[in-house]
Amino acid sequence: MPTTKKGDGDGDDNDLTTPLLNTATSVKTNVTADDDDTFLTNDVERPAATTGGGTPDDDGDDGSEATADQPTSRIAGTCRLLNLTTPHYRTLIVGCVVLLLRLPFSLFIPDFVSRVLGSLGEGDYDKATQMIMWLTIVGTVDSVLDFGCIYFFGAAQNRMVRDLRVDTFAAILRQEVSFFDKVNSGELVSRLTSDCSAMSGDLTWFFRFSIEASVRITFIAVYMLLKNLKLAGAALGIIPVIAFLNKLYGDWLAQNAKEVQESLAKATSVAQESLANVRTVIAFANEDKEVHKYEKVIEENYKLTMTQLIATGLYYMTMSTFLVNTCIQAVLLYLGMRMVKAGTLDTTTLLAFMLYQGQLQNYTLQLFQSYSALIKSAGAGDHVFALLDRKVKQPGTGHPNVQERIGRSDDETTKPKSNSLTFTNVNFVY
Repeated sequence: MPTTKKGDGDGDDNDLTTPLLNTATSVKTNVTADDDDTFLTNDVERPAATTGGGTPDDDGDDGSEATADQPTSRIAGTCRLLNLTTPHYRTLIVGCVVLLLRLPFSLFIPDFVSRVLGSLGEGDYDKATQMIMWLTIVGTVDSVLDFGCIYFFGAAQNRMVRDLRVDTFAAILRQEVSFFDKVNSGELVSRLTSDCSAMSGDLTWFFRFSIEASVRITFIAVYMLLKNLKLAGAALGIIPVIAFLNKLYGDWLAQNAKEVQESLAKATSVAQESLANVRTVIAFANEDKEVHKYEKVIEENYKLTMTQLIATGLYYMTMSTFLVNTCIQAVLLYLGMRMVKAGTLDTTTLLAFMLYQGQLQNYTLQLFQSYSALIKSAGAGDHVFALLDRKVKQPGTGHPNVQERIGRSDDETTKPKSNSLTFTNVNFVY
């Protein structure tokens, strides 16, 4: 069948249409629009006809709110993300209480281990047996309370994902019809699935890991300072360096997460459009071109994830493996060796220092990583918040005037008080 070119003339695949499709498009674009509307058909932008020299307004009616082209403030986005936990504060509070009850039992385990090894070195086997019994009791209580932490924080996360997806779906359905001419359904599905999961995935665990890491770091720091100031200074001195490097990594991760979610939305959109119109694709023998389009957007997502993989590898190589596991342990062992040789430190205290030092550095990394994960989730949520905040035009059911006409209140938009709709001056012609 012969083909004709239309649209912006940039050579894009979406500009190629057949006479049959041109006929369908002409029917679609013969819709009466408001003076300030912009219609997108077949990915080609056409300003709607204006009367009296009218110009489109700039209140976001072009559907750009859903794409979140303007980046939101990182602090504002993070605060908005944290506000999602408000309806589930009771579950989070119970989880935090269980966590605080668990931590004392978990914190004393390294101390019992060092005492057992010290008693064995001194030949006091009765004391070693007693410490092993206490270690078993404390560890059992710790494990039981750990189940409670996982359950309550996990329950809060699942409820948060459920509510966020329902609210986002409701916000999508309340948009005016012209909104769906400009935004692909595949992109909206991606907001409901991958974006909502990315937003809520690390949010509730942020509370657990930040609280647990803060309490552990405080306890271990006090323990070290009371035992030996010189070794404590060597162990705690690396924390500012870790904080600085983690801040740089977190800022980059937030921006990359937003780009990854955008690429996933494009891939979902291409796949859904092809599958929804698979009969048309097969009829025009267009399978290879659709595969090429999908491969193109997937390749973009692959490059972004590979970049994130390299950055994450460099981060863990520098922070965890080199600074924490190598440099700090070597410095502590060297200083401890000199003190033991000078008779100012016993081996049991040095062993406890090494055990607690591992926990100190690990939970310091965990604290900063929970912050990075929170920033990453906020970046992934920009598009969802843009949908939730979008100003709906009439006759979309999300518009306040339409809600008033159909009997909905602002606080109960998902539950209409009545379903009374009045049609006036409506004619049907066949």
